[in-house]
Amino acid sequence: MPIYPYEIEVDKRKLVNDDFNLEKLYKQALESREDIKAKNSEINVYRANRSANYADILPAVNISYQNGHVGTKDIGLSPSNTINLDVRVPFGKNLMAGTITKIKADSAAVKQKKIELEKLKRQIKEDILNSYYDSLNALKKIDAAKVEVEADRKSVV
Repeated sequence: MPIYPYEIEVDKRKLVNDDFNLEKLYKQALESREDIKAKNSEINVYRANRSANYADILPAVNISYQNGHVGTKDIGLSPSNTINLDVRVPFGKNLMAGTITKIKADSAAVKQKKIELEKLKRQIKEDILNSYYDSLNALKKIDAAKVEVEADRKSVV
């Protein structure tokens, strides 16, 4: 009859504290993962580009006021007040079609990056759930193996 070595006790190791639940693990993952931070930075870059492109098509308004006196010493001086309104609208080449195209492209890129971020968040949540339930199954397998080893030990004795 062959003899097989067995262990009665298996050391269980805790990877996370007991006070962590799935939502806390998910929140911690979102706060600490560099790929999430990178996606958020990409979204902010495209938003900033879009805002800069909007600034290219906005009109520039300038209002000025001047006060002075006009005349000669012999005739006398009379007050002179001037208000100036200067509005400049940049039309650029092709009536700003290139700038509008850049704005639309940046807006589409923001939407795309948001979708990619959401997909990444869902993948992280799925990975956490899979790891959690894999760990629970492993613990159940350890307990079942203990019962089996103990039953085999009793049957041999």
